[in-house]
Amino acid sequence: MLHAWARQAGFTNITATASTWCYSSEAERAWWGDLWAERVMHSPFAEHVEREGFATEADRQRIADGWRAWAADQDGWLTIPHGEILCRA
Repeated sequence: MLHAWARQAGFTNITATASTWCYSSEAERAWWGDLWAERVMHSPFAEHVEREGFATEADRQRIADGWRAWAADQDGWLTIPHGEILCRA
């Protein structure tokens, strides 16, 4: 929707691109998996999902365990796409 939103905002000179993050090496998986395992257990995000009833502490522990299991798996791989736009007036 980025391109459409830019046009709706009145831009006519729009360059749309994309990039990705990819976590596949042992070090990358360890960093990303531990980051999210910790966030899901000990962060404002963790407090929010529990307070709003989206996940219990036990649910969050299973999610954290899942991140750590993914990180330890030599076949683990994750890519995150990003849409990007550059708008010129």
